[in-house]
This record gives sequence, C-alpha cells and structure tokens, in this order.
Amino acid sequence: MAKDPLTVKQRAFVNAYLSNGQNATAAYRAVYGTRGEPATAAVNAQTLLKNTKIAPILAAATAKAEASTARAIEKFAMTKEVIATNLARLSSYDVRGAFEWTNGKITIKDSDKLPDDLAFAITAVEVRDNGTIKLTFADKRAAHMDLAKLQGHIVDRKDVRRVKSFEDLTDEEVDALAAEKVER
Repeated sequence: MAKDPLTVKQRAFVNAYLSNGQNATAAYRAVYGTRGEPATAAVNAQTLLKNTKIAPILAAATAKAEASTARAIEKFAMTKEVIATNLARLSSYDVRGAFEWTNGKITIKDSDKLPDDLAFAITAVEVRDNGTIKLTFADKRAAHMDLAKLQGHIVDRKDVRRVKSFEDLTDEEVDALAAEKVER
C-alpha cells in the first residue's frame, strides 16, 4: 500500500471537510482545535484547501462524488417511460405465479422463485398470529387507470374544453400541438 502523502492532521482535515458538507472552517476547527479567532481558523482552512498535496485529493473526491451522484440520478430518474414501464408491470402481473397448488394445498413460493414482475407487485407480507401468511398485491385496476392517464387515453373532464377554431387556442396549446406533431 502506498504511503499517504498527507500528515495525520491533514488527512483528518480532508476527511472532516468531505464529511461535513465541505465547510473548511468547521473541518479546521474540528481537527486543529477551537482556540483562537474564528477568522484565523478560516484563513488557515483556506490555506489547507490550497495545499498542493490536499487540493488534488479534494478535487478527485469531489469528481468521484459528482460522478456517483450523476449515476444515481440517471439510475433512479423517474421519466415518463420509467413510470409507464412500472405501471405496466403492476397492471399485468399474474397472482397465480406466487402460489403452488398440489394435492389440494396451496403454498406460497419461496421469494427467490417468484417472477420479478410478480415480486414487484407485492406491496405487503403479513404473518398472522395463527401462522398464516397474507400477501397484498398492487391494485391492478388503479395501475391500468394511471397508465391510461399517463398515455393520454383518459383525460380528466376539467382538462377538456370545446375548441371551435384555431383562434380559440392559447399560445401554450398551440405549442403543445406543434410539439406533439413533431414527436409523431
């Protein structure tokens, strides 16, 4: 393992700075003590941030954190397509995949044997006092309705108005129609 180029206190400063929301003065005071003027701690903290050994470490850590944040945002982004996919999964699962019927007995399959879409649709598992297990599944009808609304198949009445001519449209409605035409 390579030798750390920082002193013990410099490493402690870097760790404190990165873990406290990048408050340099607070990191300095946590590592080097709280005696002295606050302005002196702020100046010394800024000096440490510019240190030729510390600055590249902080820059690399910041870049790594930003890349990680970007990946998380991309992975968990709730786009219209992601929402539609999840609603489709919730509206089309087959509950029979959770159980096995043998010799007149019904048993719940092990969780690792459940199809992914079915496991996704399970919203609660309750073990009752008598030892029975209750599974609660997502509301398929609600998922169907939400998906239909998302895709524009169902429009709330408050959103509907009669337009007799092009002049009756607002600028926003004209822009939306133009954008819709371009998408097609």
